[in-house]
Amino acid sequence: MMESKYEAAISSKIINAKTLTNDCMVFINKNISDPSPDDIQDIKLVLSELLYNAVIHGNHQDETKRVSISVKIVKNILFVRICDEGAGFDYNHIISPKKNTKAEDLFMESGRGIKLVMALVDKLSFNKEGNIIKFSKKVGSNG
Repeated sequence: MMESKYEAAISSKIINAKTLTNDCMVFINKNISDPSPDDIQDIKLVLSELLYNAVIHGNHQDETKRVSISVKIVKNILFVRICDEGAGFDYNHIISPKKNTKAEDLFMESGRGIKLVMALVDKLSFNKEGNIIKFSKKVGSNG
């Protein structure tokens, strides 16, 4: 399968993150051979979590700031890069194996989304500042 690419940017509004998630899913469905329902559900969850995080936590819903996404599919491997214009965050604190293991952490309102994303993708990385996140995931058949 040839390489396919989709790029877009939105202003930091929740509704735009939802629309962008749906647009990405249309692109992915058209360009992945035989995606399983589980793959589709996992990807939609990951994209929505990361895009909402970029809008809410990264750009603080400042509509003058943008969130951009690049989605590339090569041989049924999905490569995604999401960037916000925020200051970033200490992702090491979030992805630490010790985070969310204490009883009081289990009931926190935030901080679990990145752990969930980590469980659903093959590879996850951040830039030094923490305002760019990349992930990859093998999906569909013929990969």
